[in-house]
Amino acid sequence: MSWSLRRPPTPLTRTTTRVTARLLVEGANASVTPEAERRLLSRGVVVIPDFVANSGANRWWWWTLFGDIEPTADAAFGRIRTRLCELAAHAIRRGE
Repeated sequence: MSWSLRRPPTPLTRTTTRVTARLLVEGANASVTPEAERRLLSRGVVVIPDFVANSGANRWWWWTLFGDIEPTADAAFGRIRTRLCELAAHAIRRGE
């Protein structure tokens, strides 16, 4: 039996020209295909991978577990916002 890592084309692969956003954030287990990402990047659309977008929840857990932040919504959202802005800026610089 032969296994393939190739995914079938998604609707986004066929409709990348209709995306008007400058930034596309993947959801968990709903990433775009490599071809769709190449098409989007060629049009200036930055794709943020799901593992980057979802890193906020994982980081929050570690920050509160080890006492890096207070276990309050304000502390968590403030720290996550700061870190995700840094990560997004880094991803955008790399995509340019």
